[in-house]
Amino acid sequence: MSVTAQPEVPIELPAGGGEDRPGGDERPNGDASLVTSPLLPDGYRVPASRSTHPSTRMRELLRTEPYLFGPGVYDPMGAQLVMYHGFKAVYFSGYSFAIGHVGTTDMDLYDSGEIADGARRTVSALRKYQLTMAVGDPEKGVAPRHLEIPPVIVDMDGGYGNIFNVQRTTELYVNAGVAAAHIEDQVLPKRCGHIGGKALVAASEMVGKLRMARAVADDLGNH
Repeated sequence: MSVTAQPEVPIELPAGGGEDRPGGDERPNGDASLVTSPLLPDGYRVPASRSTHPSTRMRELLRTEPYLFGPGVYDPMGAQLVMYHGFKAVYFSGYSFAIGHVGTTDMDLYDSGEIADGARRTVSALRKYQLTMAVGDPEKGVAPRHLEIPPVIVDMDGGYGNIFNVQRTTELYVNAGVAAAHIEDQVLPKRCGHIGGKALVAASEMVGKLRMARAVADDLGNH
């Protein structure tokens, strides 16, 4: 997992056809980048990157892409649309999650368990969607499409409390399968980023949160 502090602050976390369609590609059956899966019928394949750890995939993209665009979403369907249209990353936005699930602006009115569960369901939906698209719909003449699973970056807001809250939140995010997260350095309770009057925590407190997040990720095997 990679950890970053913004002014707001990123953390990297552990957990056939259609070439004319957005996000699709066509690869011969002998392409080494495609592999079989016990989750698919015989003869169908998925990109080999399916087995790559999300944070590893995130680092690969940051190293090889001049720009990495991750449209903001707040639910599995939104993430699947991002994947369908060929974007290489998904941003699970705290602001969007607040609007979509609580009906408020970004004011820390949901807890870490709620957004982590939303992220978990989103990652799961992307993995299932890849399998669905890899088969297509033979009866309707819809060819298979080999879509890469975009790594999911999740908003950690201000960490939802002290370093022990950051510890638990990081563990939840890692177990949800997200690739990265970012954490803000606002005094809690935080104010929406679009509203003035924000205050920042001491640098020593922020460093402690970042070190805790990094330590948890390392402990869980996310590098």
